[in-house]
Amino acid sequence: MKYEIRDGLTLPVWETFDAAKTLAELQRLYDNGRAFADHVASIASPTFADINADEDNDNEIARLRGPLHHLFMTMKEKYPQLKEAVDAVNALDVQYSADMVFHAGLFAAIKEVRARDDFTTLTAEQQRIVLKAIESFTLAGADLPKKEQDELRDINQELASLATTFANNVTTSTDAWSLHVPMKACRRLEGIPEAVQSAMRDAAKKKGLDGALITLGISDTMAVLEHAHSRWLRKEVWTARYARASSLSRVAKDADNGALMPRILMLRARKAKLLGFLSFNELSLATKAARDVGVEGVADFLHTIGVAAQSSAQADFATWQGKAKELGINELKPWDNAYISNIIANEKFQFDSEKVRTYFPLSKVLAKLSEILENWWGVTLSPIEGASVWHESVTAFAVKNKQGKTVAGLYMDLFERTGKQGGAWMDSALSRRVVNGEVTQLPVAHLVGNFRKPASGEACLSHDEMITLFHESGHVFHHLLAETSYAATSMMHVEWDTVELPSQFFENWCWEREVLKEMSAHHESGKPIPDELLDALIAQRHWESGSMVARQVLSGFFDWFAHLYACDTEDKLLALYTDLSQEILMRPSHPELRVPHSFTHIFSGGYAAGYCSYMIAEGYVADVYAAFKEEGGLTNAAVAERYRKEILAPGASRSMTESFRAFRGRDLDPSKLIPYLGLAK
Repeated sequence: MKYEIRDGLTLPVWETFDAAKTLAELQRLYDNGRAFADHVASIASPTFADINADEDNDNEIARLRGPLHHLFMTMKEKYPQLKEAVDAVNALDVQYSADMVFHAGLFAAIKEVRARDDFTTLTAEQQRIVLKAIESFTLAGADLPKKEQDELRDINQELASLATTFANNVTTSTDAWSLHVPMKACRRLEGIPEAVQSAMRDAAKKKGLDGALITLGISDTMAVLEHAHSRWLRKEVWTARYARASSLSRVAKDADNGALMPRILMLRARKAKLLGFLSFNELSLATKAARDVGVEGVADFLHTIGVAAQSSAQADFATWQGKAKELGINELKPWDNAYISNIIANEKFQFDSEKVRTYFPLSKVLAKLSEILENWWGVTLSPIEGASVWHESVTAFAVKNKQGKTVAGLYMDLFERTGKQGGAWMDSALSRRVVNGEVTQLPVAHLVGNFRKPASGEACLSHDEMITLFHESGHVFHHLLAETSYAATSMMHVEWDTVELPSQFFENWCWEREVLKEMSAHHESGKPIPDELLDALIAQRHWESGSMVARQVLSGFFDWFAHLYACDTEDKLLALYTDLSQEILMRPSHPELRVPHSFTHIFSGGYAAGYCSYMIAEGYVADVYAAFKEEGGLTNAAVAERYRKEILAPGASRSMTESFRAFRGRDLDPSKLIPYLGLAK
């Protein structure tokens, strides 16, 4: 794949992507890496420069793997053949990783660098690279006998394949379902915002159908569950959404994750045992900030938060039941919850989320985001004219400093489309590199969302979508503003249970009254959001926070205990989810609920025995937020600069625990979290 220089950035020419050539080139680069390992092993007295000499080769691998995986995540419809290519590359990755971490000579060389008398003369960043490399080799099984290493190789290969299949099944199941509502039955769409109905009609038209077409995309799903007056329609969408990738799904019957989940858990448990851990949970904690509290400490933390949320969650449910009966719904079902909650919120706050959307055109929100970045850190977003992109809706930006110099790059791909993985995420396209004191490669990031795209005119963001945009921007600028010299110390290698700190913290801008006022402009009149609507928006920040936190704790506990118990059948997993739901939410789980089957975070993502990371990170967020509030609020530029210097700039060159201590002058204060979540009385 070709790259070009634009605005000082090294950017892909997406039109030159070729899956077959990418695969062949990766094979060559992996062979180079193996030759490098053999060479390092032959050096009599290796230095840091010797063991790090393959960084150019690793960077070239990243330049090829990155676009391949990115297009697979975002452009499956255009590149249907990518599944085979990604499967092949994943197999190469697993084999290459195993060859490297089980290379006794390379491991010995790295340990020899650590043992050298001049080790302490290396920079702190270089020392951490060596120490983390030794840790990675050890946790990968480099010290194991040959027989156990071979078994571990097989386990890793199978886990990589299963993770890919799991995610593919969720996407396949999601994309395979749709519901045609013919023109004669369009009364079933009553209550759904007109903008969403318009998009549904447009989707039907593209398929040659009359009426409307509803999909399981998050925009359609939430619009139906929150607004549709038709209980039948809500049930249809809820049932389809929460049956995805299971035997209960009415579509894509082959995309069933039922057998994959226990297999994944059993393989992870065996892997942990081979490495000397009692459970996969212990292995997961070995590289996280929460390792200091241990397996029981994590469970205790989740329990404390769950207990704090429980009474509020119960009160929420009782309120829903009361309102449901007023509306003639005698038995509240899961497909009623969001609808009833929305009605109560509208009555309590006179709050209409779709009306709020009309005041936040995307261009205005992005302009305010750029202004915040400039006020905090002296950087702005500047669109790159003529930059190659993978889809017409994508925008490339140069991130410029006060002197107008480009310091980083950013792609935004914000709208949902067929063949694009659901949800939102940030990913690294390129990492910052410094050689001999000179920056040789600027960092570039992807910011991907699935926001609602209007049939015509400019997109407007819901408040939830705005929060998502700011959340992912927090990740983005953690990556782009890091002052690290090596890819190994970039933000992408921060401990998993603290990496969400910058993203969750950045969401707080979406609750600042003046900021919301300034970034609002009605899409037709241009007028700012009225005070009464803004008041209602802010007032509902902690609305039903007990229910929200309880659901988060439920997910965290399910992940934690599914791995701790190594559930070996689908039935045991479903029973675990049902029991936890009863205990935490204080009500039975619906028998057709199949949440585990589409829980990509833990079965195909990076949150295995680590979904609690979101809540742990929020503990750090609460304390950082308190630091700003103690000194005047989020607009305090001095605190923002200290935050950049101590939290963002170090990347993974030191632990987040150290970075937090440098920022706050002390260790984390967990007592800040419960009031921050709105659970304190």
